[in-house]
Amino acid sequence: MNHEQRIAELEKEIARLKGEKPRPSEPWPRYDPTAQMTMPPSAVAAMVAAVPDRLMRDIVGDARRSVQPRSMIAEPQRTEEPKPKGSGFIDPVPIKPPPGIKLLDEMMDVQDELDRRSAVASRVDEAIRSKLKGGG
Repeated sequence: MNHEQRIAELEKEIARLKGEKPRPSEPWPRYDPTAQMTMPPSAVAAMVAAVPDRLMRDIVGDARRSVQPRSMIAEPQRTEEPKPKGSGFIDPVPIKPPPGIKLLDEMMDVQDELDRRSAVASRVDEAIRSKLKGGG
């Protein structure tokens, strides 16, 4: 017994115990938003007069036949074997430094060399000054 049957049985039992009459299990009426729409006869007459009967008959006939135009273009002739499809995955991109890092490294190397030269020059200057002051 499935859940729906069990629920239906329990509802019947509850109704019997309450003394109610069982409800008929009818589906809900279908909702039609156009059910109460009406149009004055003059508007209908104006629409009928706007399109000739023959044209309307042809339009309806075309729709019923649903003729689809055939293509005049022939399918291309394949001269080579189709390429086998892959799995959809590609090789991962190798990890490398971002662009411009090499240029920055070169600039830092030049600045390091300038700093070293400056430090050597200041030590040489100190040594010369101390020798000149010390007399010798």
